[in-house]
Amino acid sequence: MSSQPARSSHKRQIGGPRLVVSHTATQESFRSADDRRQRTRIGTVADTAGPSRMNDDGAWHQEDLATSSAREDPDFTYQLGAFLASEPDMAPADGIFVVAAATRSTGQERPLHAWYPLRDEYVAELLRREGRGSRKVYERCSGANSACEGSAEFRCANGQCFGEAMYCQECIVATHARLPTHFIEHWSGTHFQRTTLKALGLRMQLNHRVGVVCPYKRPAFKDFVLYDLSGVHEVSVDYCGCRTDDGSAEGGEPLPARTQLLRACWWPATIAEPRSCATFSLLRLFQVLNCLGKLSAYDFLRGLEKCTAHNGLDKPPVRSTAPHIVAFL
Repeated sequence: MSSQPARSSHKRQIGGPRLVVSHTATQESFRSADDRRQRTRIGTVADTAGPSRMNDDGAWHQEDLATSSAREDPDFTYQLGAFLASEPDMAPADGIFVVAAATRSTGQERPLHAWYPLRDEYVAELLRREGRGSRKVYERCSGANSACEGSAEFRCANGQCFGEAMYCQECIVATHARLPTHFIEHWSGTHFQRTTLKALGLRMQLNHRVGVVCPYKRPAFKDFVLYDLSGVHEVSVDYCGCRTDDGSAEGGEPLPARTQLLRACWWPATIAEPRSCATFSLLRLFQVLNCLGKLSAYDFLRGLEKCTAHNGLDKPPVRSTAPHIVAFL
């Protein structure tokens, strides 16, 4: 009787669980004690290395005993930074190394930490601003005319003009002929007192070049108010009374007041004989804040009042037509 060979089963025989070990990449980073250098070691674990495990429970017990004895050491600490600071630079081992130089701290990451040692210097400069500063600042007028012999008792407030120069009354008015929305400070002998260019004699002539006075000028209202980024200002304004000869107005009549104000980049609050205006730059700022921050016209005008007189003692001039200015937007 012939014996037939045993057929192999087409089904895959499932044996016991097997451990599959492959190459594993490892990466270790070390920093030097001064925290300026960093070494990164990249290597692989051999394919014959298996998972580490402890077959004896006594090994865990021995590790706990070692940890407890280390904690009894008086120099033991839980702070990892102290351990790394005292650790010497590790010698490079075999493998691939990437050495990266750590960037030096320039104070940009922690600006307050870098500024703190200089706080007294900053405070001293702020206090210096309360006075006249060095003698070279106030010993003579800093006007354009070097031969000016006027007493240097005036300066621009709030640092709106560059530097800390001081002028006489005539020179500071001439310097601010194009800057009527700056506040002025007057040295009284012991401290600075705030004043305005209007009180010093500045008058703004519309529809003419700076320094040219219209022979037919017509003054505006005495309580004319101008709203600007720096606050609320009382200014003296003169309208041009020259008759037009370019055909822009019928009969050669002078330009209306609203037209002259618009050409000066001032937005009038009313159409006829306005008493208050706002600069174009102020309206642009309100438009951005209103669109992005939902700032109301009332809060915006209140902020301008605080910029003008934040102490609340001298209230700035405010017109009832002021909200009409921002209403045009």
